[in-house]
Amino acid sequence: MGLTKPFNRMNGSVFNATSEVPANLTVGTYITIAGVTKEVVSTGEDETVNSNKLRNVAPGRKNVRAKSTNYSVQADDDGAVIKCDSSFTVSLPAAALLPNGWFVDVISVSGDVVIDPNGAEVIDGASTVTLSSGQDCRITCNGSAFYSQFLSNTRLENIVEDATPQLGGALDANGNSIDLSQGADVASAAELLVLRDGNSFDVTGAVTISSIEDTADAWPIGSVITLKFDDAPLLAHHATNLVLLGGADIQTAAGDVAIFQKYAAGDWRMVSFSGISATTGWQAGTSTKPSLASPANIAASIGALQRSPAPDLMVSFETTSGTAGTSGIPAALTLLPLNTVNRNVIAGVSLASNVITGLPAGDYYIEWLVNFRRAGASTALVQTDIYDNLAAARAVPGISDQIGSYDAGVIAGAGFYSPAATADLILRGYSNSSGTTNGAPTASGSPNVINIVKLWKL
Repeated sequence: MGLTKPFNRMNGSVFNATSEVPANLTVGTYITIAGVTKEVVSTGEDETVNSNKLRNVAPGRKNVRAKSTNYSVQADDDGAVIKCDSSFTVSLPAAALLPNGWFVDVISVSGDVVIDPNGAEVIDGASTVTLSSGQDCRITCNGSAFYSQFLSNTRLENIVEDATPQLGGALDANGNSIDLSQGADVASAAELLVLRDGNSFDVTGAVTISSIEDTADAWPIGSVITLKFDDAPLLAHHATNLVLLGGADIQTAAGDVAIFQKYAAGDWRMVSFSGISATTGWQAGTSTKPSLASPANIAASIGALQRSPAPDLMVSFETTSGTAGTSGIPAALTLLPLNTVNRNVIAGVSLASNVITGLPAGDYYIEWLVNFRRAGASTALVQTDIYDNLAAARAVPGISDQIGSYDAGVIAGAGFYSPAATADLILRGYSNSSGTTNGAPTASGSPNVINIVKLWKL
């Protein structure tokens, strides 16, 4: 029943609706006092109203509290709706101060609203409950603890319901794997269209690839994708759009796998490449060689050269049995002999008078071996290098070593050289003692191989 003040006691006196509860009302009935509907929880003629006699709740009716800053819920907010239009904290009173069945409904109209129990108290065992924009929640108290119940279908039951889920901190897999998806096959094209339906993709066809799609279905910066090539498209290096390992084009083969990461808008960088075929990642040419544009790419070069069956050019100094290379090495870098072409697939290159002539401009990797013999009683220091006669400059510096008395040794050298014009190369040697010879003669057997120079065109 609903009554509006003033009304009389059973003895006929006027009931003070602002401070009293009439004795003729029974527990569980409702009265309207000063425009607020209240439930009668106890009765008496003491003409005193306290929290144990009336509470602000009525069936089908709730008082709305609109809040925009931090709010401390009061005991007489029982049954009220706390409507929040920004991000702030709603603090609850101590559970012991509230009757069994006390509740409030909290609605987040906008922003993140944190519902915080008193002190060390918890809600459903949690220290707080956070409502995102559009969520609402009923907080109920049994007189000693709080419980939550989400009222509308705004709490996610499954992460698949959220198209853009975000973590609030680092993701701990708790010892379990994270399964990535295989996306639909992607047809090779100048601009590779990789949709966001997975993280691993098969690339079909052999059309040259120059960039990765970044318009219709843009990947966020930091994204990582894995591409497995079913055919043999050429990957065209670009300084920003498609940065490849080695800084040069890569000719793929069926079965090759590459991993790319997006580092800027429209720009992808190769972070890994696994070649299956023996020539994958090598430029076409007259011999098998790595596809590298600059001698600065040392690490990639070494890995590629380990797969190379033969150099593009190999020359040596061979003598007949029992013959040394030279009678003595002077105390200055000087020409060492080369007289035999063992292999040459570089057009225009020849060997004449110990000089490798007509080497075209480009990038090269060079290795060499020199045999020294010490005929004296003291040790000797030796050194070698590769020198460019046309540029009048050292092409590749060598390594110094020491030969013991009446001993022999082999000095090795290696390095990169990138002549800007045609080069003529010679092998040079040095010793600080005239008792050092280039080569140790043998009494019999096959001809001696004393000096060797190998060269790969990159």
